[in-house]
Amino acid sequence: MRRKREGLPGQAPLAHGGDEGVGGLLRSRAEPRFARQGSSREAVERLRRSHPRQHGGAVRHGGRELIVAALELVGEEIVELSESAWERLGQRLELVAGRGALRGIAGAQSQERPVLGEERGEGVRVHGGGARPGSTMPSMAADRHELEALRTQMDRLDAQLVELLHARAKAARRLAELRQDQLPALPVGERVSARRLAARTPGPLPEEAVRGILREVQAACLALEMPVKVACAGVEGGPCAAVARQRFGTFSQLTTLPQVGAAFDEVARRRAEFAVVPFETSSEGPVSATLTALVASELKVVEVLEAPVEIHLMNLTGNVADVEKVYATAADRAACQQALATAGLRAVVHDVRSPLFACQLAAEDPSAAAIAMEPAGAHLSLQIAARSLGDKSGDRLRFAVVGARPSTRTGEDYTTVAFIVHDTPGALLDVLKQFAERGVNLTKVDSRPVQGDGWSYLFLVELVGHPTDRPVIAALEEVRRLTRMLKVLGSYPRAVL
Repeated sequence: MRRKREGLPGQAPLAHGGDEGVGGLLRSRAEPRFARQGSSREAVERLRRSHPRQHGGAVRHGGRELIVAALELVGEEIVELSESAWERLGQRLELVAGRGALRGIAGAQSQERPVLGEERGEGVRVHGGGARPGSTMPSMAADRHELEALRTQMDRLDAQLVELLHARAKAARRLAELRQDQLPALPVGERVSARRLAARTPGPLPEEAVRGILREVQAACLALEMPVKVACAGVEGGPCAAVARQRFGTFSQLTTLPQVGAAFDEVARRRAEFAVVPFETSSEGPVSATLTALVASELKVVEVLEAPVEIHLMNLTGNVADVEKVYATAADRAACQQALATAGLRAVVHDVRSPLFACQLAAEDPSAAAIAMEPAGAHLSLQIAARSLGDKSGDRLRFAVVGARPSTRTGEDYTTVAFIVHDTPGALLDVLKQFAERGVNLTKVDSRPVQGDGWSYLFLVELVGHPTDRPVIAALEEVRRLTRMLKVLGSYPRAVL
């Protein structure tokens, strides 16, 4: 049977030991009620005797609330204090004590006594109440307090991150003020430093995650430092536009132009600060239209970005079964013709002018899907229903960022040089020797026919180094003497999006 609970006397002082401590108070309050319950009286007496050193400590840590909670729970179990009652008493004491003053009371009637007042946050070892001998019962209160403390710590760290982001944004804005009268120069060194920082991350965040976070921060601040206009070769939502959006941030102003030459012309006429054009594919090599434009122009490659070229089937639900019609450009449709046939998709494919337009149509119709790169549909809330539809799966593309001002040296640079040799035996060998003799490593040698010049060929060499490096300077001086034409197309650090 249950009786009405009783609290503590209003102003009764709590001593720090002996019969006036926790055990004494429990016994004195419980004894009149347990006059006919010998087992419960003995249990209370055992509690007092088993933890004489905890009387004062418990009162000091838990205060009057601890004793009230204990007496309330004792008052609920008038008939007897069973094993479960002792466990409940321990849980109530833990909730009130909170900071590790008491870690629980469980198994008070067993041979192994609970350990009170431990600061290590360990569980209570018990032999009864359904627990296996030697097992550990975790402290629910300690876990809860630790969770709350961690959440508070994370909120505090988030606030510090926001303050640091604002400080970086202010620095970027100040840089923009100082460079008002200068030609825009892409801060390519940021990507190099971000890669180095990510490589040194001690964890637990993986290197790729850290690099992605830094990339987003740099892109957002770049829009403040250099609010640029970017000309992109191709169509809206195409590969160049997707790469430009990632590199220059969501606030940059992008203009898409159908031809590579038109994108170059926008920069040359200063209607745009940079152009993003296709530079090389892993399956077909250098893009001829870009190389032709670079040779004919005074613009330079200031950065090369590498990214996978993957097109996906995207719709609002992410479920292929919901697709009744598909929108795609003629090029994307041709690029995944085999994949569409093997997938057994019975939807009708409609040609559109751009991947972005395809995604816009799919976003308006739950039964429609678009074939496009993921960035084109992500901001329209489209989900990937079928991934990597391209017939050339795994193909990668390098994009060139072209500007009027050459890039500065970063220490991790590559340089592309174009030249035409004389029509004499060993002419090409003599040129390549100049690099080898000075320890300049060549990562690639390629050639393309020179338009309108019979059977002459334009040779392309990518070397490790910057035109301001002494070995490179010496090698290029000799190559200029040995060739009909020599032109440095640009220097750049390699970056992976």
